Amino acid sequence: RAKPRPAQTRPAVMPSKPIGARGGNPAAAEAKVPLQAVVLADSFAQRFRPITLERPKVLVPLVNVPLIEYTLEFLASNGVEEVFVFCCAHAQQITDYIESSAWAAVPGFAVHMIVSTACISAGEALRLIDHRHVVRADFILVSGDTVANMDLRRALDVHRTRRATEKLAVMTMCFKPLTQQHREELLGESNLVIALDPTIGRILHYDENPIPGVGGKDRRPGQKLPPLALDAALFSDHPNVQVRTDLQDCHVDICAPEVLYLFTDNFDYQQLRRDFVVGTLNERELGNNIYAHELGAGEYAARVHNLRTYDAVSRDVIGRWVYPMTPDVNCLPRGVPTTYTHTWPHRYAEANVNVDAAAVVGAGTVLGEGCVIGPGAVVTHSVIGRGAVVGADCRVDGSYIMAGVRLGAGSRVTAALVCEGAVVHAGATVGRGAVISYNVVLGAGHVAPDYARLSLAQQPEVGEDDDSDDELEVGSLSERRVSMSIGRNASNSSLGGGG
Repeated sequence: RAKPRPAQTRPAVMPSKPIGARGGNPAAAEAKVPLQAVVLADSFAQRFRPITLERPKVLVPLVNVPLIEYTLEFLASNGVEEVFVFCCAHAQQITDYIESSAWAAVPGFAVHMIVSTACISAGEALRLIDHRHVVRADFILVSGDTVANMDLRRALDVHRTRRATEKLAVMTMCFKPLTQQHREELLGESNLVIALDPTIGRILHYDENPIPGVGGKDRRPGQKLPPLALDAALFSDHPNVQVRTDLQDCHVDICAPEVLYLFTDNFDYQQLRRDFVVGTLNERELGNNIYAHELGAGEYAARVHNLRTYDAVSRDVIGRWVYPMTPDVNCLPRGVPTTYTHTWPHRYAEANVNVDAAAVVGAGTVLGEGCVIGPGAVVTHSVIGRGAVVGADCRVDGSYIMAGVRLGAGSRVTAALVCEGAVVHAGATVGRGAVISYNVVLGAGHVAPDYARLSLAQQPEVGEDDDSDDELEVGSLSERRVSMSIGRNASNSSLGGGG
């Protein structure tokens, strides 16, 4: 990793950088196609249940900022002019948020909502977008839970240059080099194996294997991954084949319009990676090619697709790896005034924070405006939302306490997520990896066990045949999967450090 960016004495700004301007010559405007992006605001998975039974994941705050704010800021700062946000679950909440936010009036940056409550996969969403005929040129495809500061224009230039001579180069996928430990233990992602032609950056093989011990299967000593099988024809067609296991899929794709056509022509394509990418690479006779773009040392891009990555990306934002998308820059949410200041070792606090003189606020903490930290309370490696109250003698470590939460005197919260409106009464304990959903009240002295998920929402049953990009997770109170927890041992986690 590159060294994290230092704190700035004067806040930086992240202005939108639209290409061109509105008005002017009508003929020139008609000839010019704006840079477009498609944002999938639904992951078509259930890894954030029970939270997502009541609120869309893209509106869940990450370091006190809704996730979709990071995605839209990333696109705007890279010159995107027109964004189509596809909504399925909780579509009205997302639409209301966008229409009431500053994004509805940013010059040169138009946000359009596409709503369909019947879609059950990313493939169906892209087919619907194709039928709308709104995409007119190469476009950016991202999820609404993407946090990135990468220079997208560098990848765009390479993609466009390639497309000028190779019309069947339908997609460029972005990857970030990282260590196996960071990918598997911190992010909890699959063992990704990619075969490339290093001379041209073309992807020849894409294979995701589940990590031993993830997905409900216990890790066994000495357990090995299944063997990798490569088509022998790859070696005859490509003199140089490089097999990479050190890449993280950023889920930031530059797509040609043909990608939408391919989804429309093939109804078997439901998932982006498992169906489309793997299917395109296997159907070499059609001639469609996918290329890889590798991020530079100072660039960052990651998707928050489960609770483990939620924790890891939060740590990265607090540790300034995603600069300038850090709290003290005060650029997010767009149009909302914030007053964060930064002190070492990575403490962020807004104005009007009431911290008792006898309280301890440790490293890696974020305190939102109006929050109260009572006497004798200890808060470390945690995010405290606006207006939250941490009572006297509380212990909060490695946790995410959303706005308006009340923690009673002497309560304990360790590596857990507590949602808005929740109340944890005096002496209660929230175990490691637990999720306390909206408006849940935990009685005095009660214990929410490790990895428990408490919700007032009715829990729907999930069939074995349900399909998604990610492994399904059922938000039942009895389910406690270590692999999906946000709490991990300090040796396997970024919770213990600020950067």
